[in-house]
Amino acid sequence: RQDRANFYVYNKEDREDEADCLFSTKEARAKMQKSLTSGSIPQYAKKIVVDDNPLLYVDVYHDHIDVKILESNYYEPAKSTIR
Repeated sequence: RQDRANFYVYNKEDREDEADCLFSTKEARAKMQKSLTSGSIPQYAKKIVVDDNPLLYVDVYHDHIDVKILESNYYEPAKSTIR
């Protein structure tokens, strides 16, 4: 949602960003949250989206959105094994 606002409202875009016919308005971006809830995004991917700037593949359907991580620099720090 923020990525689309950055693109349409603030003219901030990544080189991979493209215009779309669905999320150019504030109202449409607000509806996106409901569609994401109805779709699929793996739990690990949610963390990557928040903590990193991954390259995503997004399938948009009339009633849901599916998100896949294509590329990310994110890595989870190793757990401490101090005893």
